[in-house]
Amino acid sequence: MNKISRILLTAAIAVLFVSVNSCSLINYFSGYVKSWESKAPGRATLGDGLEHFMGSVRAPLGNPDAHYLLGDYYQGRGRHREAIEEFNKAIRIDPRYVRAYNGIAVSLDQMGEHERALEQFKVALMIQPDLDYLYNNMGYSLLLQERYEEAADAFQKAAELSGGNITRIQNNLALARSALGTATPAELPGNTKHQALVEFTAANMRLKNGRFEEAREHYSRALILDPDLRGARKGTEVATLLSDVKRSLNEEGSLMLDDKGIAAVIGRDGIEISNGNGVRHMAKDVGSFLKKQGFNVVRLTNADHFRHGKASVYYRGDAEFTALRVKSAIPGITHMKKVGGFDRDDVQVKVLVGRDLAGERKTFKEGEK
Repeated sequence: MNKISRILLTAAIAVLFVSVNSCSLINYFSGYVKSWESKAPGRATLGDGLEHFMGSVRAPLGNPDAHYLLGDYYQGRGRHREAIEEFNKAIRIDPRYVRAYNGIAVSLDQMGEHERALEQFKVALMIQPDLDYLYNNMGYSLLLQERYEEAADAFQKAAELSGGNITRIQNNLALARSALGTATPAELPGNTKHQALVEFTAANMRLKNGRFEEAREHYSRALILDPDLRGARKGTEVATLLSDVKRSLNEEGSLMLDDKGIAAVIGRDGIEISNGNGVRHMAKDVGSFLKKQGFNVVRLTNADHFRHGKASVYYRGDAEFTALRVKSAIPGITHMKKVGGFDRDDVQVKVLVGRDLAGERKTFKEGEK
């Protein structure tokens, strides 16, 4: 592979991998791998109202439990900086207050400050190295950083300390091992949403390592198990695209280009062409023009009326890249809009042909040759 091609492919992997994970791994993993220990005794009743809670924690000066309870209350409501402040007050009173270090680390993870979180976990483990929930939460922190081998080691230690009897820890261990490709079928959780997370994590690891076809398969399975897992839908799109890019490399490792010097990446998203200007066979001509360039045109329709002035490209959120390619392929289109979906599942992008494209008829006709 020549230098330019390598740079292009590496950049594509980096940018698109970030786009998958911008959906936030924390959003997917929270509540699944986080430790139950951060929930202080009485949290359920403290949530009945702030006034009631504040009254419940007024304790004699120097009581670390009061600050821990207040920090836990703030943490449960996403007010992490205030939570950390209260946990630190508890530590100043009792420097060996392990739960407060754990609380700080959990909040730091939620804020995306994973390295600082790990420092807090390590301090807590120096004080009390036999707490399973500390290793579980540290594994969670490592998982968010995609440090899967270290995460698996931490979860394994948590499982050993707990005697292997806590389902949450066993699920977490399976999640980390699935990313490494070492999980056994017996380890996989029974809950379908948890299974989806296992597949999603495995897909991310394979995407990062350049195993795009395998990543696509794992993302697809994750989406079947949990259709609400938006990152899996985006991941399928990204893995498919990168697979196409990889296949587009010739034997010398250079990108194969079309006659315009554009990378010849074939899209798999279904495209609908809708005639909005009334010119006879306009949708067919535009569709043939796009098919010639490798796009997957699956439907030709007439718009709700023929008075549309400007052509537009509409797309589902997981098909933005294809929409951009379509927009650049059709001369004269400047408008793009993201929509929730279309009336057919096989359509991810819709091109509305307006009156402004009538003058490009010759271009589309020539493109068919």
